[in-house]
Amino acid sequence: MMQQGTKVSAVIYGNDIRFFAAMLMPFRRYYISSVALRKVESRYKVSDYPYSWVIHNRTLVEEYVEQVPPVIPCHFELTAFENLFRFADTENLQSKFMLYLR
Repeated sequence: MMQQGTKVSAVIYGNDIRFFAAMLMPFRRYYISSVALRKVESRYKVSDYPYSWVIHNRTLVEEYVEQVPPVIPCHFELTAFENLFRFADTENLQSKFMLYLR
């Protein structure tokens, strides 16, 4: 059974970015403590949780090792065929997989 958690936003500033860049990896879970909390503006909210975390050099981070890692969600961003012309001559590459949306 997969447990549902709370989705939060977090901010890291300055030299702390380099420190945590090698430690925090996508699709892994962590125990995190000693963060600073601040009220998040409504336009930046990622869930109903009203606070944003500020992670700094005194924040304690420990990876939560799971026996069975969670299944990574598969996300497809679909574009209607008739709208593909908008991506011509841009660096935004579109997949060769085409789905015709009518």
